[in-house]
Amino acid sequence: MNRNSKTVFTNWFQWLGLLCWASLSAQPYYVYDDKFTEGSPSGLLGEKGGTSISQDAACTVSPFKGNSCWKVKMDGTESWSVLFVYKNTTARRFLPPETAMADLSSHKYLVFHAKAESEGLLEKVGIGEEGEPKSEQTKIPLTTSWKRYVLEVPQNATSLNGLFLLVFTRPMVVYLDEIYFTSSIETNVDDLVLSGRKVPKDTSSYYIFMDGWERGIPSGFMGEKNGISMKIDPDCRFNPYLGPKCLKFAVDNSEAWRGLYIFSSGKWNVMLNDWSKLPDMSQYTALEFYARAECTKNRPYILSEIGVGAGDMNEERVNDVSVEITNEWKRYRISLKGVDREKLNTLLYMVLPTGTLYLDEIRFVR
Repeated sequence: MNRNSKTVFTNWFQWLGLLCWASLSAQPYYVYDDKFTEGSPSGLLGEKGGTSISQDAACTVSPFKGNSCWKVKMDGTESWSVLFVYKNTTARRFLPPETAMADLSSHKYLVFHAKAESEGLLEKVGIGEEGEPKSEQTKIPLTTSWKRYVLEVPQNATSLNGLFLLVFTRPMVVYLDEIYFTSSIETNVDDLVLSGRKVPKDTSSYYIFMDGWERGIPSGFMGEKNGISMKIDPDCRFNPYLGPKCLKFAVDNSEAWRGLYIFSSGKWNVMLNDWSKLPDMSQYTALEFYARAECTKNRPYILSEIGVGAGDMNEERVNDVSVEITNEWKRYRISLKGVDREKLNTLLYMVLPTGTLYLDEIRFVR
């Protein structure tokens, strides 16, 4: 073999090694796939040591994929209970220092599929046990249909024993399947992405909603039947604009019209007096929010009216009407020019059509 041939062979061998390494590093790390391929669901904690939890790792009742799924039942005999899937069979503190742990630093996401016997909120899911890097999310909405959930892997996850965590605070029957860590994923609209907030709160803004109600109380209900056609979910985790949650309005046709006022005091203006404590909003110039809707080309979503002020005749009003909302998140802005903002009770009001509307990052900006 001449020198040039040797160099080509060496380079080819190095590239082959790199390709093999990249291929291996990109492989999913399965925790559960018809059975537990990595880890053991052996970490039980609770008010009475986790005795309220029972499980079947070979449940054949309508699995998401394959022949079986993992069924976990919390019977309510404890006020709280915890189930850990350990890389090893017990908690880290009981293991010898040399025990091998899972190196998941090349993986970015934990993916799992879940459903429940009845709709409800699972208290918490997470990665990492005591003394390890953690990633956790609370109040996970479960439905009776399989959904895919995506949780970000914590940084520095080079040595993990706690592969998967479930926390219960109420009786539930949960089914789980296809639990794995992956380095990349293509999300879809049905995914529930359980991610932390990556953009810090803007301290110069006055927030009404940011991952939950910050200020203001949604207490002014109007409508043909006092707003019974509106269902409001401030804990919606379905494709939020920013952070883990957004605000969802689902409106049916049981009323001909309906509206909502969000008051700083929680009361209509007629119930206030000159001494009522109200926020001074004079330093802010606009109301800003992000919105999207469930709509089709044949049936666009038109938000009838949205604005600030005028909980009754004692307040000035500024608003936008016939606002077209699309399927994609978009920023909207309402100028407060001309509105007396020194004492403001009506932080936001809306007149809603039937359909589904999502709002996020609702705030007053300077």
